[in-house]
Amino acid sequence: MTIDLDTIVVLALAAGAVCLAHKKPDLGGALLVGIAVVTLLVLLLGDGQEQNGGYGACTPDAGQSLPPGCPSPAGDHPSHHTTPPPTPPA
Repeated sequence: MTIDLDTIVVLALAAGAVCLAHKKPDLGGALLVGIAVVTLLVLLLGDGQEQNGGYGACTPDAGQSLPPGCPSPAGDHPSHHTTPPPTPPA
C-alpha cells in the first residue's frame, strides 16, 4: 500500500488544524466549518475517478497490455484454487 503526495499534504494540514484548534479553542468551530465546506466541495466537484472504480487510466488501446498496477479484467486471473480429487466411497 502506498500513500500519494495529495494524501500526505491533506494529513499534514489536518494535523496542523487539530493543533491550532487545541491551542485556540475559539478557532475550533471556524476550522470545523471550513473543513466541512472543503470536504463537500471535493466530493461534489470530484475528478470523476469513481466512474471506473478509480482505474480510468487502466483502459489500454487495442493490442496493448495494461499499464503496471492495473487490475486484470475478470476471467483473466489464473486460478490458484484447486479442487481435491473425489474420494472413492468406502
